[in-house]
Amino acid sequence: MSSVADFAPAVACTGIAPGKTCVIAVRFVPTALGKRIGIVQVAATGAAAVGAAAPFPVPVAVSGTTLTPTLTVEPPMARPGQIVVAKGINFPPGRPAVLNWDIRLGAQPAVADRTGQFTAAVLVFRRDVLGQRLLKATVPGLPLPVTSPPVLVMPLSYQPPNFVLRW
Repeated sequence: MSSVADFAPAVACTGIAPGKTCVIAVRFVPTALGKRIGIVQVAATGAAAVGAAAPFPVPVAVSGTTLTPTLTVEPPMARPGQIVVAKGINFPPGRPAVLNWDIRLGAQPAVADRTGQFTAAVLVFRRDVLGQRLLKATVPGLPLPVTSPPVLVMPLSYQPPNFVLRW
Protein backbone atom coordinates (compact mmCIF):
# COMPACT_ATOMS: atom_id res chain seq x y z
CA MET A 1 0.00 0.00 0.00
CA SER A 2 1.38 3.44 -0.89
CA SER A 3 0.14 6.74 0.48
CA VAL A 4 0.05 10.48 -0.16
CA ALA A 5 1.45 13.21 2.12
CA ASP A 6 -1.63 13.61 4.37
CA PHE A 7 -2.38 9.90 4.81
CA ALA A 8 -0.19 7.12 6.17
CA PRO A 9 -0.90 3.38 6.38
CA ALA A 10 -1.52 2.20 9.93
CA VAL A 11 -2.44 -1.44 9.23
CA ALA A 12 -1.70 -3.30 6.02
CA CYS A 13 -2.98 -6.65 4.84
CA THR A 14 -0.83 -9.30 3.18
CA GLY A 15 -1.68 -12.62 1.64
CA ILE A 16 -5.48 -12.45 1.61
CA ALA A 17 -7.12 -15.65 0.35
CA PRO A 18 -9.70 -15.42 -2.45
CA GLY A 19 -13.15 -14.56 -1.11
CA LYS A 20 -11.74 -13.14 2.16
CA THR A 21 -11.65 -9.50 3.25
CA CYS A 22 -9.25 -7.27 5.10
CA VAL A 23 -9.75 -3.86 6.65
CA ILE A 24 -6.98 -1.43 5.81
CA ALA A 25 -6.42 1.35 8.35
CA VAL A 26 -5.12 4.71 7.13
CA ARG A 27 -3.91 7.41 9.55
CA PHE A 28 -4.75 11.03 8.78
CA VAL A 29 -1.61 13.16 9.27
CA PRO A 30 -2.49 16.54 7.74
CA THR A 31 0.22 18.83 6.39
CA ALA A 32 -2.18 21.78 6.02
CA LEU A 33 -5.50 23.00 7.42
CA GLY A 34 -8.98 22.36 6.01
CA LYS A 35 -10.32 19.52 3.89
CA ARG A 36 -7.62 17.20 2.57
CA ILE A 37 -8.22 14.58 -0.11
CA GLY A 38 -5.99 11.96 -1.64
CA ILE A 39 -5.72 8.50 -3.12
CA VAL A 40 -4.08 5.53 -1.48
CA GLN A 41 -2.83 2.85 -3.86
CA VAL A 42 -3.39 -0.77 -2.85
CA ALA A 43 -1.41 -3.40 -4.77
CA ALA A 44 -3.69 -6.21 -5.90
CA THR A 45 -2.40 -9.50 -7.32
CA GLY A 46 -5.67 -11.30 -8.02
CA ALA A 47 -7.41 -11.58 -11.36
CA ALA A 48 -5.92 -8.57 -13.11
CA ALA A 49 -7.98 -6.59 -15.54
CA VAL A 50 -7.30 -7.23 -19.20
CA GLY A 51 -3.98 -5.64 -20.11
CA ALA A 52 -2.96 -4.98 -16.47
CA ALA A 53 0.15 -6.55 -15.06
CA ALA A 54 0.00 -8.26 -11.68
CA PRO A 55 0.36 -6.76 -9.15
CA PHE A 56 -1.79 -3.89 -10.33
CA PRO A 57 -2.66 -0.75 -8.33
CA VAL A 58 -6.17 -0.24 -7.02
CA PRO A 59 -6.82 3.42 -6.14
CA VAL A 60 -8.83 4.10 -2.98
CA ALA A 61 -10.07 7.65 -2.36
CA VAL A 62 -9.48 9.02 1.16
CA SER A 63 -10.34 12.34 2.78
CA GLY A 64 -10.12 14.12 6.11
CA THR A 65 -10.80 17.57 7.56
CA THR A 66 -8.79 19.38 10.22
CA LEU A 67 -10.27 21.61 12.88
CA THR A 68 -9.20 25.24 12.86
CA PRO A 69 -6.64 26.02 15.59
CA THR A 70 -7.50 28.83 17.99
CA LEU A 71 -5.28 30.81 20.32
CA THR A 72 -6.52 32.77 23.35
CA VAL A 73 -4.71 34.92 25.93
CA GLU A 74 -5.84 35.42 29.53
CA PRO A 75 -6.20 38.01 30.87
CA PRO A 76 -7.01 40.11 27.79
CA MET A 77 -5.41 43.17 29.47
CA ALA A 78 -1.84 43.16 30.78
CA ARG A 79 0.83 45.49 32.10
CA PRO A 80 4.48 45.56 31.14
CA GLY A 81 6.35 42.90 33.15
CA GLN A 82 3.23 40.75 33.58
CA ILE A 83 2.92 37.12 32.52
CA VAL A 84 -0.17 36.09 30.56
CA VAL A 85 -1.43 32.58 29.82
CA ALA A 86 -1.75 31.48 26.19
CA LYS A 87 -4.06 28.55 25.44
CA GLY A 88 -4.12 26.73 22.13
CA ILE A 89 -6.88 24.39 20.94
CA ASN A 90 -6.99 22.16 17.82
CA PHE A 91 -3.26 22.45 17.09
CA PRO A 92 -1.43 19.53 15.42
CA PRO A 93 -0.63 17.05 18.25
CA GLY A 94 3.04 16.72 19.15
CA ARG A 95 4.15 19.49 16.79
CA PRO A 96 6.08 22.47 18.21
CA ALA A 97 4.61 25.97 18.07
CA VAL A 98 6.52 29.21 18.63
CA LEU A 99 4.55 31.94 20.41
CA ASN A 100 5.58 35.56 19.98
CA TRP A 101 4.02 39.00 19.99
CA ASP A 102 3.22 40.70 16.70
CA ILE A 103 6.25 43.01 17.00
CA ARG A 104 8.53 39.96 17.53
CA LEU A 105 9.83 40.60 21.04
CA GLY A 106 10.88 37.26 22.53
CA ALA A 107 9.62 33.79 21.75
CA GLN A 108 8.02 31.06 23.85
CA PRO A 109 7.87 27.43 22.66
CA ALA A 110 4.79 25.28 23.17
CA VAL A 111 3.91 21.74 22.09
CA ALA A 112 0.33 20.55 21.72
CA ASP A 113 -0.57 17.36 23.61
CA ARG A 114 -2.29 14.38 21.97
CA THR A 115 -5.64 16.25 22.08
CA GLY A 116 -4.17 19.26 20.24
CA GLN A 117 -4.12 21.56 23.29
CA PHE A 118 -1.37 23.51 25.04
CA THR A 119 -1.01 26.10 27.79
CA ALA A 120 2.03 28.37 27.99
CA ALA A 121 3.12 31.36 30.07
CA VAL A 122 4.13 34.37 27.96
CA LEU A 123 5.88 37.48 29.27
CA VAL A 124 4.89 41.02 28.35
CA PHE A 125 8.28 42.73 28.48
CA ARG A 126 8.79 45.66 30.88
CA ARG A 127 9.66 48.17 28.16
CA ASP A 128 7.20 46.75 25.67
CA VAL A 129 4.99 48.73 23.31
CA LEU A 130 1.71 49.90 24.86
CA GLY A 131 -1.67 49.46 23.19
CA GLN A 132 -3.31 46.54 21.44
CA ARG A 133 -1.09 43.57 20.68
CA LEU A 134 -1.58 40.18 19.03
CA LEU A 135 0.03 36.93 20.09
CA LYS A 136 0.92 34.64 17.17
CA ALA A 137 1.57 30.90 17.15
CA THR A 138 3.73 29.69 14.26
CA VAL A 139 3.72 25.95 13.56
CA PRO A 140 6.04 24.42 10.94
CA GLY A 141 3.93 23.05 8.12
CA LEU A 142 0.98 25.42 8.63
CA PRO A 143 0.81 28.10 5.94
CA LEU A 144 -0.08 31.01 8.27
CA PRO A 145 0.41 31.73 11.96
CA VAL A 146 -2.58 31.41 14.29
CA THR A 147 -3.40 34.80 15.85
CA SER A 148 -5.05 35.56 19.19
CA PRO A 149 -7.71 38.20 19.77
CA PRO A 150 -6.16 41.59 20.69
CA VAL A 151 -4.50 41.95 24.10
CA LEU A 152 -4.40 45.45 25.60
CA VAL A 153 -1.00 46.32 27.10
CA MET A 154 -1.58 49.19 29.55
CA PRO A 155 0.80 51.44 31.46
CA LEU A 156 1.52 50.65 35.10
CA SER A 157 -0.87 53.43 36.12
CA TYR A 158 -4.47 53.85 35.03
CA GLN A 159 -3.89 57.60 34.68
CA PRO A 160 -2.47 58.98 31.47
CA PRO A 161 1.20 59.97 31.63
CA ASN A 162 1.88 63.55 32.85
CA PHE A 163 -1.64 63.84 34.25
CA VAL A 164 -2.13 67.18 35.99
CA LEU A 165 -5.05 67.96 38.29
CA ARG A 166 -6.76 71.27 37.61
CA TRP A 167 -9.01 73.02 40.10
